[in-house]
Amino acid sequence: MTKDHLTKIKIMADYGDAYAWDQEGVCIGLPYNFPEREIIAQIEKELEEWAGWFMLNDKDLNFPWNAFHEKGLALAKRVSCKEGIKSDSRRTDSVFFKKTKREHHVEKT
Repeated sequence: MTKDHLTKIKIMADYGDAYAWDQEGVCIGLPYNFPEREIIAQIEKELEEWAGWFMLNDKDLNFPWNAFHEKGLALAKRVSCKEGIKSDSRRTDSVFFKKTKREHHVEKT
């Protein structure tokens, strides 16, 4: 069952290839919640690659966080665009990007 009450979607990479969260902090599937938006399925492939980039390199002290965050922000904007979910007035009007928490836990020696 799709969530017709989505008011916010947060894009943030996390472990387990998770990258989209609702206003309650529950991980959601974008294509599942927006099956009529073909562009969402296309963007999801890029989101999965982006989240995988984090998963494969989360212990790398030289991980390019700025490039990673720029890509995440660009993907969030694409999800939010008028061809994405903004055109679905039944649901969310807020998509935002949040930096991955892991960045703040990497200790440099």
